[in-house]
Amino acid sequence: MRLFLAALSLIWFAGCGLLGLSSESLIFRTDAEEYSAGEIVRLSMENRSSHPFEMGNFCHARVERRGDDRWIRVTPPEGYGCTSELVILAPDERLEMDFRLYDDLEPGRYRLVHSAYVDIAVTEPISVVSNSFQVTS
Repeated sequence: MRLFLAALSLIWFAGCGLLGLSSESLIFRTDAEEYSAGEIVRLSMENRSSHPFEMGNFCHARVERRGDDRWIRVTPPEGYGCTSELVILAPDERLEMDFRLYDDLEPGRYRLVHSAYVDIAVTEPISVVSNSFQVTS
């Protein structure tokens, strides 16, 4: 019985890997390639897998700036926050939400990174990366 439970737990925790799911299963895009600091970005995420994904709303996405030949996390401004909502993205479904860029972003190349889960309670997140975009001012 213990061996059976251990095997079942291993399969449960492996989640995404055993299902063949990866960040390529989700397409994360912005509506344009250039923005100003503080501008509203229309984001879309499309599930191209045969399994649903769970995630928080897009305001929880991590902002990263390109610098020194790597992506560097941008700290949200003091007081930034948003509501926590569980979103379930079904297979072949597309979700759109707005994301307000921080007012203090310096000009440069940016991207957004969001976490998605097969089961938010037990699996490790998959990091889903948007296309990069330019912030001009």
